[in-house]
Amino acid sequence: MLPAKAFYLIRHGETHANINQISAGGGLESDLSEFGINQAKALAAVITTLDIKPSHIYHSPMRRATDTATYINEHLGLPMTKLDDFEEHRFGEWEGLHWDEVLPNVRANVRPAGGENRDDFAKRIKRVLGTALESHKDEAPPMFVAHGGTFWGIMDGHKWAYEGNIKNCHLHYFDPEPAHGHFPWKVCQFDVNSDALERQNASFCPRTWPHQTQHK
Repeated sequence: MLPAKAFYLIRHGETHANINQISAGGGLESDLSEFGINQAKALAAVITTLDIKPSHIYHSPMRRATDTATYINEHLGLPMTKLDDFEEHRFGEWEGLHWDEVLPNVRANVRPAGGENRDDFAKRIKRVLGTALESHKDEAPPMFVAHGGTFWGIMDGHKWAYEGNIKNCHLHYFDPEPAHGHFPWKVCQFDVNSDALERQNASFCPRTWPHQTQHK
């Protein structure tokens, strides 16, 4: 299990692969769309209103996450660290295929040639994210800018599922809650509304393996 520490996690802004429903995993770069850039800039403009401010930004080495982190940090001015091996789920021979072809195999925990299955991915995310959380010594929580799959990797590692969809550039806060047992956080998300952030609960629930939630 990951260390039960507080942290922020955000999926990158919308990409061209997202628009075209293409599986861009850890082996395929896809740049932010104009809308995705605007999403990151809109969040950056209000992120300083957070009651609990982050102290450091860690990000995936992929351009879509790096660029999102850079935009978000324009008003925060925090130190940034690239986390090697923190890429999206590596789809191997499935990279670039339409999601309709890929999703059934991902859900069935199939390992593609040259890539990872869900178990492999969850172990990698646990290792990289866990190491960063353990080494982060500031009282204020760190912020991680990564991918939609990163959420599923965390949940798969804890045998929990998310009811809903991980939206592009939506900030989530993982607040330690030992009473939750296998998933020791209470999670909320922040929606950008004009010049403010609106906080609301994110619903997490136990599930039977494998879950049937959308993975993108």
